Amino acid sequence: MGMTGIFCFRRSVFLLLGLAGTSMATPPQVIRADEKFFGSGTETYAVLRTVTDNKGSYYRSQSTTKLIERKKTTGEMVRETVMLDREEITDAEYDGPGKAPVEIVIHAKDEKESLGVLLERWPGQGTRTDPAELKRFKVHASGIRYDGRLELMKGNPYIANLKAEGLRFSDWGLVDGLELRDSIFLKAIRADNEGDSDAIWMTVSPEITAQVRAFRKILPVYLSLGSSADRAEALELARKASATLKEAKFASQETEIWRTEQGGSPLYRVVMTGSDYVIKNGKVEELGKLPDIHVVPISSEGFLEWISTEAK
Repeated sequence: MGMTGIFCFRRSVFLLLGLAGTSMATPPQVIRADEKFFGSGTETYAVLRTVTDNKGSYYRSQSTTKLIERKKTTGEMVRETVMLDREEITDAEYDGPGKAPVEIVIHAKDEKESLGVLLERWPGQGTRTDPAELKRFKVHASGIRYDGRLELMKGNPYIANLKAEGLRFSDWGLVDGLELRDSIFLKAIRADNEGDSDAIWMTVSPEITAQVRAFRKILPVYLSLGSSADRAEALELARKASATLKEAKFASQETEIWRTEQGGSPLYRVVMTGSDYVIKNGKVEELGKLPDIHVVPISSEGFLEWISTEAK
C-alpha cells in the first residue's frame, strides 16, 4: 500500500474509533511526509523521506527518515534504507514545575554507511529552478506539461501508482525544482483537509530534459529550409543544409528539426537555429541565394517535439 493509501486507511480507522467514543479532547492523528533532495548519480538519485506521525496524541510523536534511491530514467524506487526511526514520549502524568520530561526512543538507526560514501554515490546537488521557470511546469490529472504542450511524466511509475490508488495527480502542486547535467527534478506536495500531507521528488528523464531545454530556446518564427513526412529524410535534409551553410560561411550555420502534425500525420520541419538573427539583420534574401536552399518563414506555434540532427 502506498503512503497516500496508508493515509486514507488510517483516516478511516480513526473515524470509526471516534464514533466508538474516543475523547473529543484527543487530537486527530496527523501523518505528514516530506522529502529533501539528497543527491544524484549517473543512473539514480536519492532523497531523504521523513514521515512524522503524532499518534493521535499530545504526548507521543514518531519520526521515521528513510534514504530512498530511485532511477533517473523512470523514478522507480531501487531501494530504501531506514536511517533513523525516533519516537518522543512526553510524561502525561507530570504536574511539577517546568516542562514535562520527554523520553526519546530510538527504534532503528543505520550506521553501516558513512556520509562520505553516500555523497560519493550521489554527488550531484543541482541548481535550483528559478520561480518564474517553475511556473512553466503545470500539473494536470495524469502528469505534468511544460508550456502546455510537452508531456513530461508519461509512463512514470510514481504517477501510475497514485492513479491506481484512486487519486488525481491534479491534487498535487509543484513547489520546487532542480536541474542537473541531464535531468530535471520536480518536487510536488499534496495536503488534505484533515492535516495529512505528502511530498515527492520526481525525475524528468534525460530525453525529456533535452526537450525542455529545446522548448526554452524556441523562437516565435523560424526560417524553414524544408520538410518531410519521413524522419530519416528530414535528418538527411538538415545535414545537407547545414553543410551548405558552413561551406558558404553563412553567419547562422546550424539547423534543427521540429515535429509538427499535418492532417493527423507527423511532418518534420528543418529550420535554422539562428533564424531571429538572419531576419533581424535582413539576410533572408542572401540566404535564399545559396544553392539548394529554399527558405520560408514559419510559426513555431505548432511545434510538438524537438529532434536533434545528431539523432540516428
